[in-house]
Amino acid sequence: MQQVQGSSGGSKNTLLWILVIGAVLVVIGIFCAFLGGVAMYWMIVRVEDGEIVEHYDTSTTATTVPAQPPTDTKPKLGTIKGSVGYPSDFLPSMEVCAEDVNTGDYLDCAVIIGNGHEDFAGLDYTLKVPPGSYYVFAIITEEGDPNKMDVAYYTEFVKCGMYATCTSHQNVIVIVAENQVLTGINPVDWYE
Repeated sequence: MQQVQGSSGGSKNTLLWILVIGAVLVVIGIFCAFLGGVAMYWMIVRVEDGEIVEHYDTSTTATTVPAQPPTDTKPKLGTIKGSVGYPSDFLPSMEVCAEDVNTGDYLDCAVIIGNGHEDFAGLDYTLKVPPGSYYVFAIITEEGDPNKMDVAYYTEFVKCGMYATCTSHQNVIVIVAENQVLTGINPVDWYE
């Protein structure tokens, strides 16, 4: 019987030790969680190309907080739309291009396949360009007189309505912003 009593007394002591150790572990766990949370603020980061992209701030919340907003190095494009025409009874094949005012580079060109006869309604073009300033022009791509380069720009003459009273043939600078869609940019001043 002593063994049973001793066992029963030992069970109480073991239970007491388990509770004490459990309480100590809980206190240590809380302490570690506090220290771990502070340490995670400094330790858990994601780095791309030598830059901190995001980190976990566990001192206030458990969600991801971006350290820097992601930068999109590619500019969002703008759109230039219009129609082509030609002062003749046919429409030759041509390209419509956007020429950067500052560099002279052609940033986008649309190919227009001429149909060789009068029925050329609906020959529209669309150019996608980065934000900037452009001259828009059409150029004949069919073989012709090698001494003559047929080019038509979008000019003040076109904006004026192409009437006899419209005297300026100055190229219009088309300014395009990100995601902007410009319409009615018709490079049809073949008369300059």
